Amino acid sequence: YGVTMFCIAADKLGVPRPCCIQNDMSLNERSFEGDVAEACHHFGVVGLPYGVLSGGTLTGKYITGEATPRSRQNLSPEFQPRYNGPLAVEATKAYAKLAEAWGLTPTELAIAWARDRWYNAGVITGTTSPKQVEECLAAFRLETLPTELCEAIDAIH
Repeated sequence: YGVTMFCIAADKLGVPRPCCIQNDMSLNERSFEGDVAEACHHFGVVGLPYGVLSGGTLTGKYITGEATPRSRQNLSPEFQPRYNGPLAVEATKAYAKLAEAWGLTPTELAIAWARDRWYNAGVITGTTSPKQVEECLAAFRLETLPTELCEAIDAIH
């Protein structure tokens, strides 16, 4: 509704429509895929999601113990509970196993999946170390994810 009304208002005012929308979207948060993606498509607005790693959850670092004491969810466990609730953690474990089975890191899987969605023109990543930058870049260097891997992702979701 919001995208539609904003675009209609822009048209009525004779000003440019928005060109993109920053949406919280990840393997664990796919609500954008419904009405919002459809509205964006019809109005020529592309997705530019943030949160593709769900605040670090989808990297797997919170389930493997690799998270440092200064990691976001360790510093503020109450911040963004949608990213580290019980269902998100269980799904993250399944995505991590799937990534491993395909020779990927959980980060690569999460970013490449978001990159490959038809409605996204890019992906916003948040990094706090050179190692994280390197892993994010590796995800962008991957070929388009195979259909059977995407189907396995959908089965987990």
